[in-house]
Amino acid sequence: MGTRRSRYHRRVLRRALAVVGLVGAVAHAESEVTVTLNQQGRDLAAQIGASVDDLVANAEARIDALFELQQLPRLLRAFADTGAFANHGVGVDYQPDASDVTFGVVAGSAIASDARLSSDEERVFSATVVNYGLVAGVNLGRWRHPRWTVFANGSYASTTIRGLSGTLLSGGAHVVAQLVAGRTHGAIAWTGLAATTGLEYARWKISLADTLDTNITVTGTNDHATVGMLSSGTLTVLAETFAVPLTVTTGVRLADRIGLYAGGGMAILSGASTVTAELDSLLTINADDLPIGTATIRASESDGPRRVLWHALAGAQLHTRHARVYVQGGVAPGERGLALGVRGAL
Repeated sequence: MGTRRSRYHRRVLRRALAVVGLVGAVAHAESEVTVTLNQQGRDLAAQIGASVDDLVANAEARIDALFELQQLPRLLRAFADTGAFANHGVGVDYQPDASDVTFGVVAGSAIASDARLSSDEERVFSATVVNYGLVAGVNLGRWRHPRWTVFANGSYASTTIRGLSGTLLSGGAHVVAQLVAGRTHGAIAWTGLAATTGLEYARWKISLADTLDTNITVTGTNDHATVGMLSSGTLTVLAETFAVPLTVTTGVRLADRIGLYAGGGMAILSGASTVTAELDSLLTINADDLPIGTATIRASESDGPRRVLWHALAGAQLHTRHARVYVQGGVAPGERGLALGVRGAL
């Protein structure tokens, strides 16, 4: 009897937890588009061969696609991953010299591989970010530990694209450990095998800087029309991530001047990504901006980065005793990036 009651209680508990989980999911995933037409809008429906209800439904679907309201979890995960990837490894010199003290500047970019999130001009959001900042590093050879090098980097970048302003605040601290010492054969030197880990932080925010001017195309059985949307209100996407990378690299030095390196590994990510939209839009047509109605856009969603981000990188640098100029590329599932930097060395 006691066993049956215990099983019954466990089933009730599981169902209760499932209901709580469902309610929580619904509470964090809300989006709605409402289009209202005036007489000019109803006349437009007749001109293109659509009923008023069909035109409203068509316009709402187009606006939904424009803001990716049905794809918000995918969008938010891409924002979190891209923000983290833009900061990944930009503060590390993967071919340090013993007793180096380095400092310099770096500019990097990251872009989502999904063309809908990176290059589709018909959508409001773009998961593309530019990152530039300061870097510094110290090899511990001066303290009799040449196999260890520590690095720090920090950056702040801002930009405005199509009425949206974006800011990226990022930073990181890394430790490079030389696992296997390098060897030299004539003019070619193998730099050995090294492992890098540390902590990286990125905070990427995109918000409405001004009135957002966009367009949608509505269709009927006879024709189509381009509808202008002038939107104002609140529109904010915020992605905040922490990453702990583990990267293994190796490389060669040619004539002690040209360095080539490559490697790969993983990063453990945590953080959150949210979107909030409270927009009121005026719908217009033709060059005279004739009003045909209004649209309201409401959305609220939260997600986060993937837990593990596998990555590979490769780079080349012009290496002299007191100056390093380098270019580095990186790829990860759904992401790609490029960084350019200059370091001075003491």
